[in-house]
Amino acid sequence: MTGLHRKLFRDYKSMGAQVFTIALLISGGVSVLVSSWSSYQSLEKAKDSFYQDYQFADIFAEVVRAPESIAHLVSRLDGVEKLESRIIKEGLVEVSGQVEPALGRFISWRGDHQSLNSIYLRLGHMPQAGSQIEVLVHEAFAAAHHLKIGDTLGVSIAGQKKKLLISGLGLSPEYVYALSPITPLPDDKHFGVFWLRQEDLAALTGMAGAFNSLQLKVTNSSSLSELKQQIDVILQPYGSIQSYDRSRQLSHIFVEDEIRQQRVMAMVIPAIFLAVAMFILNIILSRMVSLHRAQIATLKSLGYGAWSLLLHYFQLVTLVLLSGIVPSLFLGAWIGHWYAGLYEEFFRFPSIDFSLSTSAIVFGFVAGLVPGWISAFGALRRVFSLQPAEALRPPSPPPFQKGLFEKLGLTKRLSVFSKMILRSMLFRPFRLVLSVLGMAAALAILINGAFWSDVVDYMIDRQFHEMRREDFSVRLAHPKDLSVFSELNHVPGVILIEGERSVPVRLQYKNFKKDISLSGSSKESSLSRTLDQEGRVIEPVKGGILLSRYFETALGLKVGDRGFPNFSRGG
Repeated sequence: MTGLHRKLFRDYKSMGAQVFTIALLISGGVSVLVSSWSSYQSLEKAKDSFYQDYQFADIFAEVVRAPESIAHLVSRLDGVEKLESRIIKEGLVEVSGQVEPALGRFISWRGDHQSLNSIYLRLGHMPQAGSQIEVLVHEAFAAAHHLKIGDTLGVSIAGQKKKLLISGLGLSPEYVYALSPITPLPDDKHFGVFWLRQEDLAALTGMAGAFNSLQLKVTNSSSLSELKQQIDVILQPYGSIQSYDRSRQLSHIFVEDEIRQQRVMAMVIPAIFLAVAMFILNIILSRMVSLHRAQIATLKSLGYGAWSLLLHYFQLVTLVLLSGIVPSLFLGAWIGHWYAGLYEEFFRFPSIDFSLSTSAIVFGFVAGLVPGWISAFGALRRVFSLQPAEALRPPSPPPFQKGLFEKLGLTKRLSVFSKMILRSMLFRPFRLVLSVLGMAAALAILINGAFWSDVVDYMIDRQFHEMRREDFSVRLAHPKDLSVFSELNHVPGVILIEGERSVPVRLQYKNFKKDISLSGSSKESSLSRTLDQEGRVIEPVKGGILLSRYFETALGLKVGDRGFPNFSRGG
């Protein structure tokens, strides 16, 4: 071991708490990078393999009711590789141990003839013909209610009450993230997906020889827009508003958003940690070189070249950086496995195999070492400029002179120490600016965290205490007349009932089209109100509609403009 090597480990040991601080920051940044990038790749791999192996459809379309002949007509369009019609119906599911029924989405299964959105069978077997109707239950709903094969479910579909026998548990690429149509958050206790044989569901819903949903696989994704337009023209008389592709499929949207968030997190958060670590490292090395002036001069006088000494300090920097990078790989692996456990609670893939990817490890080393080397180079440039004879002497004090504040007499009442502090700040303006920006960023992070807490509380209060003031709502599958109010009024505990009509429409303004939900309520409504930014109640205008501020900022819509809502479905 050479003398420089012994000096290397002695300097490393003498840094002590400084090494720990820098290593802690680097470990925090690199561990997030490694875990987030590996999680992003694991989710991407799980999604791609599930979509490909189980033939996730490219285009979806819903109608009120259409004969099977229309499906054959759509299948003959150019660009359609595969097409399958099916029946989807919502119903109520009675579960033991739960007072209120759950909402169930019942989907027809075509058996061996089904090739799109195939079902991954986790346990049991697919529904079979028999004396009792069998049903396959989505794994998330079964886990929430501890259901097992052989249990029975009481369901109400299309006005009929039936007992269904659970034949198995399964997953579908269409419902990786199973969301209820009436709530924006996953609620596996109150919403589930169920698959029945095509013949059984058709008999229950009276849809024999008809369908209300289409799923398609296309030969060329570049022709999606034109193909959807042709499908819309064919299906419009049957209550369809607009077909949609994967980019607007609800489950796919949430999965892609999470993957995108992990990719962004792998870049943004590590950059903050590493930037702070490099800034501290630069300051420590600058001070170390100043303190080691005499050592550097002595070593140069003994024959060590500037490059040898520069390499020595770079080795010291690398050792400090590795002290944070190496532990971060193990920490990143632990965080990644923790992520995978969280994903399994929300995203229902057949499996999420998390492992540290090679690219994540390479990115971790590069992100930890390269910025550190660049930061160190600025502080180590002085190693070249220090000559032995000059470096053996103490450094000359920096030349101070009277500044503007002193010339104007604004510092007369300041003490000597205060004047020294002021001169030091003004003598190094760049360092002063960086210090101010660092303090401002730190305070901004603290304020931002408290700000979002206040915003969420404000939004909850505005939405649920001022605008939507009902205790619970009842959603009906089909429009009913006002006589249903008298029936609900007899329910014990009900003191006020108000009705509301909500229909999906397509709003057209000039060349812009957007699918929205249009709600209508009584002018005297007090439970559901529309408020402006100041909290004042906005009264609806006869013959007009109220739109959110989004349409003003995105499209330039203003009061008095005319749009054309299309009520073609369920209107």
